[in-house]
Amino acid sequence: TDNYSVGSRISINVTFDERVFVDNSTGNPRIELETGSTDDNATYISGNSSSVLYFIYTVGSGDYSLDLDYKSNSSLSANSGTIRDNSSNDATLTLPSPGSTDSLRANRTIVIDTTAPTVTFNPANGATLVSQSADILITFNEPVRLINNASLTGDIHALIILRYDDTDGDNIPKRATYNNKVITINPTDDLEKNELVYVYIVQNVEDHAGNKIPVST
Repeated sequence: TDNYSVGSRISINVTFDERVFVDNSTGNPRIELETGSTDDNATYISGNSSSVLYFIYTVGSGDYSLDLDYKSNSSLSANSGTIRDNSSNDATLTLPSPGSTDSLRANRTIVIDTTAPTVTFNPANGATLVSQSADILITFNEPVRLINNASLTGDIHALIILRYDDTDGDNIPKRATYNNKVITINPTDDLEKNELVYVYIVQNVEDHAGNKIPVST
């Protein structure tokens, strides 16, 4: 699976059973893609006089797909240009049905995600009457990782600061784990009565498409 966010450039190839010739002087061929509420296009860039045409899709803001494919088997369009064989016959532009053999989705899993992850805390900010033995949960709506790292692993303690709001600013001993979108913080000792407790995430994280979320609370 490949994950992409805004600005990513994705190459999409269309293979014909013979050489084709592209005239894009009056319009550039394109492929309409299924990218959520607003459909986007991959635009022809090269391949004239060969059997493979190359298109580029630049991920736009708001685009979304769990497994990218074109919109329908008629999504390939000459778009006022021409795609013809050596005898000037217009090429057949019908694509395999989306999801079928030889379709884009069948050949490669491409996830389009342009939305930054969200994070919630339990207990919530400002909560009172919290059990002294409670764990503190930091929950993301999707898997995250440290920026430019493969995952959110290693020393989670270096990522989290847990402290009381007292004159000494004491940090609270803790154990922390990350599993399936949730960081669980287990204070080594029970929390103290009548103390404000602060949780800080001290490094920025991102989802696996590279959408960044600066998190601290």
